[in-house]
Amino acid sequence: MNREISSISEFHSADFKILTELLIQRFCPVQIYCFARYTTSYTIRSCFCEAVDNCKRDYFLLLVTEKGARIEHEIQDFINAHFTH
Repeated sequence: MNREISSISEFHSADFKILTELLIQRFCPVQIYCFARYTTSYTIRSCFCEAVDNCKRDYFLLLVTEKGARIEHEIQDFINAHFTH
């Protein structure tokens, strides 16, 4: 399987690589597609501290498996348990 991670920000690439490795070990997918990315940028301002810029990215993945059963809930629970951030 090609393990190249494309179109993932450098900030998230290390976590994304760990995530894909865990998914590969657990579910043995034929292919993993990142078909969308949702990015939200925002600034937090307060009179008590300096302004902080932040960015949140949500990735939408499609795992192609050889199994005929639907396992999307199992995959989501697995990801939520291992990646709380």
